[in-house]
Order: sequence, then C-alpha cells, then structure tokens
Amino acid sequence: MLTFPEADWICVVGVRPEIYELYLPKLNEDKKKRLVFLDPEGKDSPFEHPQVAVFSVRSSQEIGQAAKKIGWKSVFQTAAVIDMAEMPELASQFETILAKNKEAAHLLLSDWADVGESVLKHAFAHWNALPDVRSALALKDRFRNIPAIISGGGPSLKKNIHLLDPEKALIFAGGAALNQLSMEPHFAASIDRGASSSFFQRQPFWQVPFFYQSRMNPKNFASLHGEKLYVPDGCYPAESWLSSSELFDGGWTVGTFLTSLAVLLGCDPIIYIGMDLCYEENQKYAFCETSASLEHLVETVNRFDQKVFSQRDWLMAADWMGKLAAQRWDKTFINATEGGLRLQHPIREQSLEEVLSSLPTQADLSGRVHAEIMTLDWMSIPLERMHEWKKSMKRCLSLCKKGLKYSEPISWDREIVYQTLLFPLWQIWGPLFERELEVDSQPMSLEEKLRLNQILFFQRVLHEQAN
Repeated sequence: MLTFPEADWICVVGVRPEIYELYLPKLNEDKKKRLVFLDPEGKDSPFEHPQVAVFSVRSSQEIGQAAKKIGWKSVFQTAAVIDMAEMPELASQFETILAKNKEAAHLLLSDWADVGESVLKHAFAHWNALPDVRSALALKDRFRNIPAIISGGGPSLKKNIHLLDPEKALIFAGGAALNQLSMEPHFAASIDRGASSSFFQRQPFWQVPFFYQSRMNPKNFASLHGEKLYVPDGCYPAESWLSSSELFDGGWTVGTFLTSLAVLLGCDPIIYIGMDLCYEENQKYAFCETSASLEHLVETVNRFDQKVFSQRDWLMAADWMGKLAAQRWDKTFINATEGGLRLQHPIREQSLEEVLSSLPTQADLSGRVHAEIMTLDWMSIPLERMHEWKKSMKRCLSLCKKGLKYSEPISWDREIVYQTLLFPLWQIWGPLFERELEVDSQPMSLEEKLRLNQILFFQRVLHEQAN
C-alpha cells in the first residue's frame, strides 16, 4: 500500500484515480491538504473536489507554469512530489522549479508583509526632506569596459582579499563586506532596512560614494558623509513612478544589487570575490564573528559537492546571477570566490590572481569616479507626482466603495496607484487568498469571493498608506 509523504501538498506525476480514493479521507479531514495531479497527456480533470487539481504538463512551458502556480499557492506550506508515471526527468524538473518558486514567494511575501507601507513611508519621508543626493541611474555607461570587482563578505574572502588592486578594477562592496575590507572601495552600498546600526557604524568608509535605496535604515543613512547615490527600489514599482525613474532590478541581496549597478555603469568584466552564498562550518562571514541558527537555513551543496547551509535569499541570488549572465552575453562574468556555491554557466571560475594579472592598470579610477559623479545634477522633490499619487489614492478608495456596493466591473486600469501598488500586491498575495477561498463554505462562486476579497484587500492597503 502506498504511503503518502507528510506534506500539505501532494503532487502526483500521472493521473491516478486510485490515489485520489486513497487520499480522499485526508482531504476531508484537513482543509489545508491539497492533492495535485500533473498530467503528461493534458486531459480534462475527472475530479470535482475543491482540494484537488489537475495541471497539464505536456511541455517544459506547461511544467513551469504549473510549478509556478503551485509554488505560490503552497507558500509557507510543505509540498512533496510522487512519480507514478515513471517519468523521473519530468518529476525532477517540476520539483526544481517548484522549489525555486516557493522560495521566491516566501521572500517576496516576507518583504511585502506590511503591503509596502514602510517602504513608501520611508520614500515620502526621504523626499519631503530631500538631502543632497544624486540619481545613480544617471551614471549609466559612464564606466564602459572598466572591470568591476563585487566583494561579498563570505568566509572565503580571507583567502584572496590581500590580492585586491584598486588600480585594476572598480571595487564595489556592500553590507557586511564593508566591515571586512582593509582598503577603501570605489563604491559602497546598503539596502537592508533591518541592518544593525551598531554593526554598520563600525565600518570605516564614510566618505566613499554610496548607493542606497529609500528602504535603508534611516540611522545608517544619517551617518553617511560621502556622495549619496539614490537607486529606486525595483521591488516597488510605485517608488520608481514617484521618483520618475526606470524600474531597476536589484535582485535579492546587496551582492545582486551591486551586480546590477556594475552592469548599469557599463563595467566589464564583472568579478566576484567573497560571494560564498553559504556558511562554512557555521561561519557566515570571513572576519566578523557570527553563529548560524539552523532554524531558517536551507541545506544545499557547495561547488565541492559538500553539504552546506545557505539562506533563501542567497539561493535566489545565485540563481539570479546565473540568469543575468546568460542574458548579458555581451559581458564576462567571473567567479573568483575561493569556495562557496557554484554559480551557473556562463559565469566561469578563475582565481583572482589570474584575473588581475590579465587586466591592464587603469588611470586614476578614484579620480574618475569623483569626476563622473560631479557631473550629475541634484535630485529634486517630485511634488507633482506626490500630489497625483494622493489624488489617485482617493479615486481608488471611491472605486472600492462602489465595487462593494455594486457587482459591475471596476475600471482600475487608469489609476497609477492600481498600476504600481495594488496590482503588484495582488499578484503576490492573490494566490494565498485563492488557496483559502477554494475551501470556503460560503454559497457563492470562487470568482465572486475573489472579487470581494480583492476589493477589501485594496481598501485595507489604501487606508494603511493614507495613515
């Protein structure tokens, strides 16, 4: 007799009615349970149960679509895959994509837990008392074909930190790496709203040009003395619109954030050091003493096929770096980290000593950085857009009231608050609402339940943003 894994979601490769009959008592006993059949033949579902679904997986595209849908709906829950069709490649492909989507959903939902309230409040506070800042996006292509070294703070940094040469490449450092470098980088960065002020203020590079986002810890921002270079938060389209900026994809960590900036600046090649993206014998950083709590860590393997622990955002960062390198075929990406996770092709592995020996000396990089920054204008307070934003919020609130009173469709699309805040939020939170409403006993269609819950969700978001 088949023994089912202990998981909230059971995903079965192949449609098997006998599996449905065996699992039906568990479904009826626990409304949180789900049974999903992955159908390689793409036939119609023979099941009519709110906790059972069938997904067509006839192609890689359909496998990806099914994994994404299930990954987002099963976030914060467990999932297991059973191959009843003897199709191990399909099962493995689905399981890999499912895991990545679950991790992405977990991180984004955690980041948007306050429905964007803190980021937008920080942004408005930042612009209302706008300090002397310049737009980092205006540095686009100013350092074309200049090599860039992106320094992480991982345990392997101690193996090659002494080889860094600020005359061969622009050095970018952020987060914990700032507390560990012995020489001044050309650019520094921080994006973590929860970064410890006491830890941050122990780093010595106060005069270095600094890339930041409005989510940065205000206490840490206040301690900066050098040039401040603003980067809109790509996770929040509303902030990009308010600042009249292009969307900027900074990835998942300060390392991916700096990688995006190096690409924006036109740098080539882009070289990683200290980018372990995993712990080494319970050690998180090279020179800062920290201890790992295994509770929220994920087990994986490093480049030597050894079991190690990593973090969700680090795993997503590794995947993001590989995808970016594949997209930007015009640039060379080199991983000179002496340990850690293996980054995907086309990122190649090479020692920092070999890389630097192949690079020519650059003339006064620090002077060039200063000169380029001095050509940038100061940013101004986006008053017109702030006023338009507030008007759009009021109109959206009126649309919510109308939608709760009448069942006719709502014309959201013209509203900038809907386009840049409400719609992106629903893309993230909608699957969770759908998951819960599928087993809701109220006598109305799932479509109508989703419509009403969406309006109530929007109403809550708007009220929280207005306060």
